[in-house]
Amino acid sequence: MTISVVINTLNAEKYLEECLESVKSFDEIVICDMYSEDKTIEIAKKYCCKVVYHEKIGYVEPARNFAISHASCNWIFVVDADEIVPVKLVDFLKNFAKEQEKNGFQYTTVAVPRKNWFFGKFVKGDWAVDRQIRFFKKGCVNWKNEIHLFPKVDGQIYEIPSKNEELAMLHYQCDSISDLVNKTNIYTDFEVKKWIDSYYNFSISSLVFEPFGVFSRMYFRQGGYKDGMHGFILALVRGFLYRFLIIVKIWEYNKNNKLN
Repeated sequence: MTISVVINTLNAEKYLEECLESVKSFDEIVICDMYSEDKTIEIAKKYCCKVVYHEKIGYVEPARNFAISHASCNWIFVVDADEIVPVKLVDFLKNFAKEQEKNGFQYTTVAVPRKNWFFGKFVKGDWAVDRQIRFFKKGCVNWKNEIHLFPKVDGQIYEIPSKNEELAMLHYQCDSISDLVNKTNIYTDFEVKKWIDSYYNFSISSLVFEPFGVFSRMYFRQGGYKDGMHGFILALVRGFLYRFLIIVKIWEYNKNNKLN
């Protein structure tokens, strides 16, 4: 039983060393880089990582499968460069893989929880700890090229309970409000293409009700209010503004297309 850690990077020097330090006990670390211009590769070489390169495309999903194809071990642990893996999770995953190989693969995949850090604190709302498909037997998980889509999984998924915080990766998602807003603008550009391809139709009612609906769900139903101003800002930006930008960018695209 061997485990490859696979990390996709682009100018990821800020947290990469801490990330690599947390996973160095695994059998192999593969860095798939999109031609970083900072110290990313220098840090990777310090940890004797296997480095491969993928064209720069702005988001990670199309490069996931490419990166995994360069891993040599029979289990894969996908980690982002802004995530830190606690020791208890490292031990859990190693034992999980051994047990599955011993007992005939009841599960091929693990959904791993993450605690999310936003401009100065780990948030507490129900959406503050999310689960991601990150650990699996090689060949059992395949990512689609679209942004933020759930990967296709072959076999059963074991879900580590979100309340088990000692097994949660620490995800340093946004260090500042500017960082949050910039990422929202970038990600919505890619989301628009996905929505246009599915023939989304713009309307004034969608512009009013959809963003408010997402904000209400995040702030009230999912507990954003538990985080005070942090929760309000996140629900406003990740909820209302995110959906609002998608809709008005679709409107802009349709308007420009008609003019052309």
